[in-house]
Amino acid sequence: MTNKVSVIIIEVLIYGAWFWVLRKNIKRGGASAKTENAILLTALVTTAVMEILNERIAKYAYYPYPIIAMPGFDFPIAILLGGGLFTWFAYVASGRIIDATMKEKNWTRYAGRLVAFLIMVCAAWPLEPIFLTLGFFKYRQPIGYNLTHMIGVYVYYLMFTVPAIAVARLITRAKSPKPSPAAPETKEEKEKRDKTWYMDKYGGYGGQ
Repeated sequence: MTNKVSVIIIEVLIYGAWFWVLRKNIKRGGASAKTENAILLTALVTTAVMEILNERIAKYAYYPYPIIAMPGFDFPIAILLGGGLFTWFAYVASGRIIDATMKEKNWTRYAGRLVAFLIMVCAAWPLEPIFLTLGFFKYRQPIGYNLTHMIGVYVYYLMFTVPAIAVARLITRAKSPKPSPAAPETKEEKEKRDKTWYMDKYGGYGGQ
């Protein structure tokens, strides 16, 4: 009973946080907000793929008390939203760190962003035992928190975060308006520009 209550609280918090971030970005507007919302949405798909693989093939973990399960499957919809939130967090947090430490836009900045993102994904390690203790999910077989398990958890999170961010960036870049080419200069504009240049140089027409 205690685990069921914990799962309800966890799922409600995940739903609330996901929709709050989505709504906040919609109100904020701008290219970065659109990218963040795209990440929230694309991560739903990549997380769903990983959960389907886990449920149908790997059979590694399961969710004993899904409040609202994905139709046709046993995992909760909340885990998809949670995957979106985690991906969004890793992306935004790594960006904030780099913005505060590296001002110049060069290859070191992009390399630093990648390193910061990979470090942020390590947040998966404390999350796993917390959710396990609260009964949100369980392992089918007893596991030990050794190096092999930690590497497996890290790779699992990378496999849904990285594709989600890559696809979201491609989508937002493709949809961003491209600058329109400059219109050709008209004859009147050219004459006006030449006249202005002559006056600036000689102080009047005809050298007066």
